[in-house]
Amino acid sequence: MYLGEARTVPGFRLFDLGNYPGMIANSSATDQVAGEVWSLDADGLARLDRLEGTDEGLYRREIVALMPPFSEPDRIVQTYLYLRSVEGRAVIAGGVWRE
Repeated sequence: MYLGEARTVPGFRLFDLGNYPGMIANSSATDQVAGEVWSLDADGLARLDRLEGTDEGLYRREIVALMPPFSEPDRIVQTYLYLRSVEGRAVIAGGVWRE
């Protein structure tokens, strides 16, 4: 179920990897990344893990802090962080993949 548009707190960067983006955590970055929040059941989450290549070491699912309205203390939101090198890859300005 789609819950809405969201933006990470500062500290993340989005890179252009060609056919898809890759988000990394970077504590020195002031960048934020825009995206969507979805609620998934366990089966849907397992299928998404396979799609994102978590078994292949491409991405890792991790809890991420978001800006309001998704920043309530009891709300846990996860994202996929890219695990491979982004050296030589372009940063996506504004953290919006769709643009």
